[in-house]
Amino acid sequence: MRVEELHELVDAVTQKRRLNRLRPHELVESIHRKRFPADYLPAIEPLLHVTDGATYKYAIDIVGKMKDASTEASDAIEAAWERSWEHGVPQACQEAFRALIRIGGNDERILAMASKALAVDNYGIHKECAEALMQIAGGNGVLSAWSDTIPGQCDCHLHQKLAKKISQHLNAG
Repeated sequence: MRVEELHELVDAVTQKRRLNRLRPHELVESIHRKRFPADYLPAIEPLLHVTDGATYKYAIDIVGKMKDASTEASDAIEAAWERSWEHGVPQACQEAFRALIRIGGNDERILAMASKALAVDNYGIHKECAEALMQIAGGNGVLSAWSDTIPGQCDCHLHQKLAKKISQHLNAG
């Protein structure tokens, strides 16, 4: 796909209009599995600002799969993650962490994002943070102090199961 075609597609999505009889969400799905070069980031970046539906989550995935993604791509993903917070809860942890890990070189960034997200009282977020922390350098330091965190102090069966998984990870590594 040429960058001009991508611009046309992104414009249609951000303006909530059809293109070639495809609705905006169908347009996003049509490029979701594609892998674009890093210099296409400016063309894709407007999708990271769309707040309707899951468009920004797809866009985070697209940016995370870019060939030779740069610091600018990581910055764009983190900014989209920051904008995703609704009612004090991040809505795109899984996508953002996955994309940043795929790009590489973002361990410090992920540590900071996970630390912020762990303050939220939400099991799903806690699980996504723990799984990301298990994959990065420095993550074990946070995980080893899990019992001092909000999720580590919860005694529900889901958090206990997660704590066991973390313990197994720490013991294996």
